[in-house]
Amino acid sequence: MHNNEKDSYTGGSNYAPRVVQGELVNEDKDGVRKRLEGLAWLFDNSIPIPGLNMRVGLDAIVGLVPGIGDLISAGVSMYLMSEASKLGVSPAILIRMAGNVMIDTIIGSIPFVGDLFDMGWKANTRNVRLLVEHLDQPRKTTYSSWLVIAVFFVILAVTITGLGFAIAFAISALRNMLR
Repeated sequence: MHNNEKDSYTGGSNYAPRVVQGELVNEDKDGVRKRLEGLAWLFDNSIPIPGLNMRVGLDAIVGLVPGIGDLISAGVSMYLMSEASKLGVSPAILIRMAGNVMIDTIIGSIPFVGDLFDMGWKANTRNVRLLVEHLDQPRKTTYSSWLVIAVFFVILAVTITGLGFAIAFAISALRNMLR
């Protein structure tokens, strides 16, 4: 569509966001960036805790409601990831963002301990930081994200292998004791 043609969906307005081949075309990236930074701030850092020189956000407050609070927080995080995807973030960065959300949701669902963890982890802030880094330096951020993912899978493989050896050793020791 040419600039002088009217968009039938928006009635000619250039404000409404549209996605064409995974990229936003009507809303500028700086506007989306500022909106997502504001949302991350609201959910992660908007409330100062007097005397502790620390800030929390709505995530810590809604997280106090068992089950539902963590689902609301995960929903906000998924919205941030959806917007990042529309801005053309690479799959590596989206995987990293999903990892941040999974860690936040899984550990955050543990009563009390998870609420304390949420105060420090701040998955939305981490994910918006990844988005901003991608917008500023896409190749570097994608490369570092693939590196983080590779290191994670190496650690996971070593852990699973170690557990396998530990189980085999325990079974062998148990057999020897029963003879």
